[in-house]
Amino acid sequence: MKFTIIIPTYNYGHYISDCLNSVIQQSYHNWECIIIDNASTDNTKSICETFLSDKRFAYHTLTENKGPSFARNYALKMARGSFVLFLDSDDLIESQKLESAASLIQNYKCDFVFSNYTFFNSEDKSSLKTVTFSHYFDAYPIKARSISNLLIKENLFAISCIISNLDILKQVNYFDESLAYNEDWDLWLRVSFKEALYFYDTSNQVSTLIRNHSTSHSKDRFAMYLAGLVVCKKNLSLLDNNQKRIFEEKIVEHLHTLKLMLVEFHYTDKLKFSSSIKKMLKYPILNKDLSLYRKEKWLLTKFFSNILVTYLKVKYYIISECC
Repeated sequence: MKFTIIIPTYNYGHYISDCLNSVIQQSYHNWECIIIDNASTDNTKSICETFLSDKRFAYHTLTENKGPSFARNYALKMARGSFVLFLDSDDLIESQKLESAASLIQNYKCDFVFSNYTFFNSEDKSSLKTVTFSHYFDAYPIKARSISNLLIKENLFAISCIISNLDILKQVNYFDESLAYNEDWDLWLRVSFKEALYFYDTSNQVSTLIRNHSTSHSKDRFAMYLAGLVVCKKNLSLLDNNQKRIFEEKIVEHLHTLKLMLVEFHYTDKLKFSSSIKKMLKYPILNKDLSLYRKEKWLLTKFFSNILVTYLKVKYYIISECC
């Protein structure tokens, strides 16, 4: 059994060596690692080239940065492994991740194997927090329905904690490249409606280690909520009636939150307001829902607009802390 490890990267030359070494240190040796460089301007290329003497590594550089989903899809189309692991270039995998997954796939005929993941401090390598699934699952084969029932509530997986059957990823046409955020949630949702078996690997030395550092991918809260709304809308037709009710509630919450942010941007940052409107226009699926929010202005005096903005900031902070 061969694994394909896909690593998109952009200007992470100072971290990618650790990432690639964690691949080399795998106790299971039948793998290929495809690195897709999203037009880095630092020393990423020279660092990666030092690993290419190991023919299991392949390095490809793109002429422009089209985001990690484009890079992952680019690599998926040349993957030769039957199972795929997506690994971010600042993160690590523990040494037995592939070997343990290979054993489970062979013994249980499962299509997806997922593990715990741990956040660690980039400065001193100390562990900050471990996310486990023991409150949901034991170590036994899990039907896709159980996974989808959880995924409609939240994004269950870190992208690099799960090893995936490549054929099933092909069936759902890989990542949606239009999504700047929540693209992994969208992918896991779509594959969870296929007839597939999952396995929760509780073994030691199989976790993904996610680096916490100051240059982590910045969070555009508006774009995150917008992408979440798109994911809910586009996958609504896949759900049964009980599941739909959950997504319909999420849609209302996301629409309300987006409106709060748009009103605030309108009164505090005209450029951000304009760019946020443009982001909405990228998704025709949202035209009906968001048409009421495409307003050039909300007519309020300065006094009342200041009160409104203060209220919205407080409410948005509460929503952000709860979601």
